[in-house]
Amino acid sequence: YMMPALLPFYPSRAESLLRYRYNSLDASNNIALRFGYNGSMFAWTAAYLGRAEGCCDGKGGWELCIEQHITGDVAVAVQMYYYATKDDIWLENIGWPLLRDIAKFWSSRVTKTNNMTYSIEKVMPVDEWCDNDQTKCGDIGIDNAIQTNAVAIISLQLAKQVGDMFGFEVDPEWEIIAKKIK
Repeated sequence: YMMPALLPFYPSRAESLLRYRYNSLDASNNIALRFGYNGSMFAWTAAYLGRAEGCCDGKGGWELCIEQHITGDVAVAVQMYYYATKDDIWLENIGWPLLRDIAKFWSSRVTKTNNMTYSIEKVMPVDEWCDNDQTKCGDIGIDNAIQTNAVAIISLQLAKQVGDMFGFEVDPEWEIIAKKIK
């Protein structure tokens, strides 16, 4: 949420937010593995080098572990930074590893439905108040939160575009999944 305000006035500080996420890829990969996913799942609250604090570490509430829109928000921040700077070297060396691991996460996080689409189930939406209203959120999140689904689609599409741009290996499922998320 800080990226849009920093980017036009302090691009180096905006870049440092993304470099923090880049430096925390190992920790984020471990968080994803803990929940049975591939790629990187970024913690809602993280400490040095991305180690989960108060969520996903057994000390916090479940709701913090399912605020997975954060992972897609990182991909959108990569997109914003690149659009503002046009720094191809940065995109290839910092942006691509982030996008690749985020796309791996979303492709392992989706659930294929009976009608051959994909859904993202049981997440905490941006509207965190649903946690306080069991009629809106239930006890383990909601399915197909619009902002979560939107950033997942953007993440998958962007990873494919950047991978193709630099000739990196791209999972063909990313494009298929992005087109079929509800």
